[in-house]
Amino acid sequence: MIKLLICDLDNTLYDWVGFFVPAFDAMVDELADATGVSEEKLLDSFRRVHQRHGTSEYALAVAELDVLAEVDASLDVRERLEKHSAALSAFRECRRRGLHLYPDVRRTLEALRDAEMAIVAHTDAMGIYARTRLRQLGIEHLFDGVWALSDHELPVELHHDEVRRLLEVEPESSRQLVGRDVSAAESKPNPAVVFEILRSFGAAPGEALYIGDSLTKDVLVAQRAGVVDVYAAYGRAHERAQYQRLVDITHWTEADVRRERELREHDVQPTHVVERFSDILHIVADLDPNALAGRRSTTRVG
Repeated sequence: MIKLLICDLDNTLYDWVGFFVPAFDAMVDELADATGVSEEKLLDSFRRVHQRHGTSEYALAVAELDVLAEVDASLDVRERLEKHSAALSAFRECRRRGLHLYPDVRRTLEALRDAEMAIVAHTDAMGIYARTRLRQLGIEHLFDGVWALSDHELPVELHHDEVRRLLEVEPESSRQLVGRDVSAAESKPNPAVVFEILRSFGAAPGEALYIGDSLTKDVLVAQRAGVVDVYAAYGRAHERAQYQRLVDITHWTEADVRRERELREHDVQPTHVVERFSDILHIVADLDPNALAGRRSTTRVG
């Protein structure tokens, strides 16, 4: 019996690289034109901010760029964000155009929900960004839980409502989801979170599928937890030209790079490989012929 699907988010349900890199480039282009600072210096400065906050998605980075520290020295955080609002708007507009689900994701998730299968998000993105994307994409209601990395700190000068507006964080849903923000030590491929998810939904490892686009994180964490692993080959990002741009502004430290290199030394062989998200329906049907034909209840505990 298959009763639980655990999903990675970025590059598994939507093209994160495909929307984020163009949006980031649009912001940097606008910032370079407005300030006269070279793109190279801006990228170096963004990287330092991203590493300080532990994410390349830090939406308020323009207010903390050390390369602009001298010219913006007399401005507080709110004023700096206002001064560079055109750059932030360029990012948001490009993101709005580029963020969308892969074609068959919504109907596949709906089919699994119709079969009363529990669906959980497990991501190494920070919670504030992961949950907002689910709301922006209109699919949060299809999920029973979200496990994401703990959020970065926010400027104390800004009121919560201002931060929500600046980050374009969607209002919290009235629907309560299981899950929590996890520490960096619990990030993939540490299987501790997967074990916690299984316990929360009363599922044995053999009753769960895990789909993701990374062999060394998603597939490996699934195999370490003993759940059925599915490699979303369509989402592989490291082979694309845009991926180098992420390396240029990455929040990874040297220790993170070493860790990733060590992970890549694992010869990870996925059990299942799919070229589109909807292929998991075939895998579910093969493993559990009654899963999609009939309905059953899923008991959540904890």
